[in-house]
Amino acid sequence: AFTNKFPPTNDYSIGYKVKVPSYYKDVDNWLNSQGNNFRYIGFPLREEGITYKWEKGYAGVELQVALFSTSGIIHKTSVPFFNQIVPEIEKNLLSDNDFSTFANLINARYYIVRYDIDYKLREMTDPVIIEQALIKREKSGEVKRIGEFGRVSIWENLKWQDNIFYAANNIKRVESFDNADITNIDTLSGDIFLEEEIPIDIQKTDQSITPKISYEKINPTRYIAHLININPPFLLFFSELYNKGWKASYESGEVIDNHFRANIYGNGWLINREGDFDIVIEFTPQHWMDLGEKVSLGSYVLMLGFVLYLLISNRRSKV
Repeated sequence: AFTNKFPPTNDYSIGYKVKVPSYYKDVDNWLNSQGNNFRYIGFPLREEGITYKWEKGYAGVELQVALFSTSGIIHKTSVPFFNQIVPEIEKNLLSDNDFSTFANLINARYYIVRYDIDYKLREMTDPVIIEQALIKREKSGEVKRIGEFGRVSIWENLKWQDNIFYAANNIKRVESFDNADITNIDTLSGDIFLEEEIPIDIQKTDQSITPKISYEKINPTRYIAHLININPPFLLFFSELYNKGWKASYESGEVIDNHFRANIYGNGWLINREGDFDIVIEFTPQHWMDLGEKVSLGSYVLMLGFVLYLLISNRRSKV
């Protein structure tokens, strides 16, 4: 299953087992120690197929889920909305654009560079070229080299701010997200991308009032956003992948209806309430999944009880 004609995976004497280098566990532990409110970007970044030059070697589908427990982007994807952004990532890193602005759009705090891949075989960018681009940006104060873990280096986006939620006050219209210039948006300044067909307007009489947003992540499908000093109307952006299943509601249970796709991939809501209040954001399909688990467990318990009843009845009849 883990062999092919290319070295080192063609060396059968090593055995069938693919041993992941221990430094990947070190990278994962370090990322986890930094919190869970960001994404990372893995370079070089290309298609889903990957070849690692480990002792045994590995050639196959990218092992992102097995290697890292932190959310990140490490290969191109067919996932709707993200598939419009990911192909532009490496291109922008190697350009003269301010890459941190682009990274903040997807809430990327760290960049991971892998030197243990067969980039030539996979027609990927040489990791040394990626490193040179980051060194250039480090000199301009855009990034900082954190350190190395084995054959993996980590770099920090020094302009990063927690963008899981942010208040948008400057709408940038595009006819369609399909051809939007995603380098032309600064989320830290309150920019937000909306398509022309979204009938949203946030003109205010007093622009001096700045809303403050903090939040609690209860679990991956439930957040509570704490909003302070709100001067409506304003747009609340949520950086999880857009889905109609995401619902926002006030503490009273009143659902906020104005839900739309923003910044190509994320969720936006128009907020028209003033003052200080909380908003609950939930992925509602999870309720049905939880219910299904309970029904399945209940059915299992009933079946087990029925089997026990039959066994006991059978023993009594024999007696």
